[in-house]
Amino acid sequence: HNDMTSLLAIIFSILSFGAVGDGKTDNTQAITQAITQCAQQGGGTVVFPAGTYVTGTLHLQSGVTLRLEEGAVLMGSADLQRYQSLRTTLDLSRYESGRGTVNYNSATDPEWSRALIFCVGIDHAGIEGPGTIDGADMRNPKGEEGMRGPHTVLMAGCRDMRFEGFTVRRSANYAFLAYQIDRTTFRGLTITGGWDGIHIRGGKHITLDRCIMHTGDDAIAGGYWERATISHCTLNSSCNGIRMIMPSTRVEVSDCDIYGPGQHPRITSGKTSSDAAINIEPGAWGEAPGRLDKIVIRRVRATQVLTPLSV
Repeated sequence: HNDMTSLLAIIFSILSFGAVGDGKTDNTQAITQAITQCAQQGGGTVVFPAGTYVTGTLHLQSGVTLRLEEGAVLMGSADLQRYQSLRTTLDLSRYESGRGTVNYNSATDPEWSRALIFCVGIDHAGIEGPGTIDGADMRNPKGEEGMRGPHTVLMAGCRDMRFEGFTVRRSANYAFLAYQIDRTTFRGLTITGGWDGIHIRGGKHITLDRCIMHTGDDAIAGGYWERATISHCTLNSSCNGIRMIMPSTRVEVSDCDIYGPGQHPRITSGKTSSDAAINIEPGAWGEAPGRLDKIVIRRVRATQVLTPLSV
C-alpha cells in the first residue's frame, strides 16, 4: 500500500457492531459482522479496544486485519459447540500423519480441525497489535489424546498473511496450525502454554522472526517447507524446540535461543524436560516422501536440552 491508500483505509471498531468486552457476552455475531462489513468495503482493520471479548469460531476474510489493542483479550468460548470444523475443497491428505496411533490427525477429521479463528483460502489478511488471544484451555473429550480442544488459528490455502505483535496463551491445541500457505510472516509473537506453537504443514516463503514461545509441546513444527527462515526466536518447550516431521528445502534457522526445561509442562504427561533443540525427522509421524535439502543452521544456542541437534 502507498501512503495515500493507508490514510483512507477502513477502520471498524467491534464496539460499533454491539460487541461487549465484559468477559461474559458471546460476541461471535458482532465480530463476524465487523469482519464482513470490512471485507465488503474492500478491506481494512477491525479494531478490538481494551476489554475481554468472548467468542466462538470466527472466519477471517481477505483484506481484513484484526487489531488487538493494549488490554484487548479475544477469549475462546467455554462451549465446545461454538467451535466449527475446517471446511475446504483443498486436498490436504499428503499432510496427514500418525495413522494408526493415538496421535493420528487429519484435516478432514471434524474434531481435530476445530478452531477459534479460521483463515481459509484468503489473502492479504492477518492479526496484529499488542493484545492477546486466549484459547481458554478448552478441552474436547473426543479430541486427540481424549482431551485436545480447538486450535487457536487454523489456516488452509492462504497467501500474503501477517501475524504480528500479539500474545497467544492457553491454546486448547496448537496456537497456529497451517496447511499449504504462501508468503506468510509471524513476527514478534509471544506464545505461552498449549501444545505446539506454530505448526506448518506445507509452506512457501515463510518468515518466523523475533517470536518468544514457552509451549507444552513442540514450539515450531511441521514440514514440507520451501524457503523458510526462522530467526531471532526464543524457544522453550517441554518437547522439541523445532521439529520437522516432513522433509523441507531451503530452510534457514539463525540467531535463535532454544532452552529447557519447559516452563509449561506437557499437558498430557506432565513432563517438562526438553528433547532436541532442533529435531529433523521426516517420516516420524508416517509416510512423508520428498527431498530434505539446503537446511542451514547458524548461531543457535541450545541449553539444557536432551540433544542440541537430532537428524
